[in-house]
Amino acid sequence: MRYLLSVLAIGLGCASCAHIDYNMPINRFDTPETKGHFFGGEIALDYKTSQKITLAEAYDPVLIPLHGVVDSTATIRDSRTLSTRSQLGLFSHLDAYARGTSDGPTTYGLKFQFVGEGEDKASNGFKAALSAGYGTMSENGEQTIDKSWGTPKTTVRDTYKTDLDVTVKEVSLIFGQRFDKNFLAYINFFGAFYQTKASFLQNEVEQFSTDKASQQYGALLGLRAGEKSSVKIETGIAQAQWGSLKKVSVPIGVSLAWGW
Repeated sequence: MRYLLSVLAIGLGCASCAHIDYNMPINRFDTPETKGHFFGGEIALDYKTSQKITLAEAYDPVLIPLHGVVDSTATIRDSRTLSTRSQLGLFSHLDAYARGTSDGPTTYGLKFQFVGEGEDKASNGFKAALSAGYGTMSENGEQTIDKSWGTPKTTVRDTYKTDLDVTVKEVSLIFGQRFDKNFLAYINFFGAFYQTKASFLQNEVEQFSTDKASQQYGALLGLRAGEKSSVKIETGIAQAQWGSLKKVSVPIGVSLAWGW
């Protein structure tokens, strides 16, 4: 349905305007090592792959005086964004983290390392950690489009109102192997649930509403190079699901981090 509307939009001079969507990040750049001491930390700039879910979108003709059409056929596609991430040591085996996502929830959580020493020791060997996080986002918007045609003019007005509230809960189980003070390889098994409450009104008439969860899970393979400051490269596989709609993605991401 959305593909057909996109074709008609080009032919009729339509614009895709109001919409409800959000990003579910795949790349996490989370190794199994904590910082290893109080107030040790890092801040990072991440280029990562996300899965963007679009729940509803309005297509409005701008060349002829017709009312717009709201398409509520859900889609999921890959998107790539820049975002920030931070990590702070609380105890030798416990860190707090914050991870931002462009057009998505900001997530806050804790990571507990239960096998091996922390990053500050840079000791070779097997490492393992468990992390869990929680985040929210809220968006609302209003957009009015007027279209006029002919002499005397015929005018059509469409006013769109959107509301979106998302709550995410996530968990990761992370294993890794440190080879020396500069190199660590890891695998991250993760799952996330995005409770989504949304509504879409056109001229005060509800065209779409929902209150249910999207799901995302996958496995990430990564390599960390560096000591306090580092570069991480990460890929893997992930699946997102909204009802019966599923999307499998192979992400690629790079992270530059400054540590202390």
